Amino acid sequence: MQFGSSVVREFLSLNDPNDSFDLEMRNRYLSDHPSPELLYVALGDGDAFLLVLAGSRVGEVWAQDRVNSRPEGSNPRVLWHDRRDMRRITGNFSEFLSALGPLDPCRVSAAESC
Repeated sequence: MQFGSSVVREFLSLNDPNDSFDLEMRNRYLSDHPSPELLYVALGDGDAFLLVLAGSRVGEVWAQDRVNSRPEGSNPRVLWHDRRDMRRITGNFSEFLSALGPLDPCRVSAAESC
């Protein structure tokens, strides 16, 4: 699934034998978890996708840039948790799931036909 430059590669799941993709482990032990009201649900090419669980933005899906986070003094900030490495992807989780589709083959590999 693509959202602009974001690509979802893996969804996290419960009791995954690989701790990197286990929903509970990923959310419990990440040192830079943005907020307790957010739940990591998927991983992509440098992005992590989070579902808002509480508050006025409940249900929204946000992407956290885990590779090229913006410098401390940059703007805009996401006001509700003062982060510069986050951007809103969809207004609700259903919209996020319904946007699932095949990846552009040119994004997956350096195919000569692209």
